[in-house]
Amino acid sequence: MAEKEMSFKEWSIYKKMQFIRQQINSTDRKKSGFNPFANFNYLQLDDFLPQLSRLMFEIGLYSHFELGETAKLTIINIDKPDEQLKYETNYELATSNKSSPIQLIGATHTYMRRYLYIDAFDISVPDEVDAADNTQQAQTKQTYKTNQTVKKVNDIKASDEQIKIINEEIGADTERLQKMLDYYKVNSIEQLNVSQASQAIKQLRGENK
Repeated sequence: MAEKEMSFKEWSIYKKMQFIRQQINSTDRKKSGFNPFANFNYLQLDDFLPQLSRLMFEIGLYSHFELGETAKLTIINIDKPDEQLKYETNYELATSNKSSPIQLIGATHTYMRRYLYIDAFDISVPDEVDAADNTQQAQTKQTYKTNQTVKKVNDIKASDEQIKIINEEIGADTERLQKMLDYYKVNSIEQLNVSQASQAIKQLRGENK
């Protein structure tokens, strides 16, 4: 085992990535996700991430995901930190009248992590568009349009609850309020989008501790 660990330490990030791709794609995986609109099963994070995390730990790779203006996944060779691979893509936030803005951000975060890990490690999955029955797609197309719209995260305004929390945290401190508005380049708290409001709340609560 010691000899194997030594060999891993000498490997480039490309060789480590290719080794993990081979290992993870040689495993049969249960697809626990189900799309009721298009009637097909799909891989969720829990279906492959535990195995992937174990392999990355054993071979010496670290991953970092972040969701900002774009979704980014960075893979770093722990033994040679200068060796990094970056995967990045644009994204949109799916909205629904049944979910809160915070829940939608969480769902988007999970979906984009899944998408980028599958892309980075070439995890084989059936073409989820082609796998759906064409008739079923036609029947559900209007359902998607009616019940679900797609907006960029910056278009979703802060919720009433977020605005209430920000007002409570700032209180009567007008100088602090103005600094926050200047930072986000808005004229009022109500003009913040949901992502900015979440960030502001986290910052304000940290200052008030």
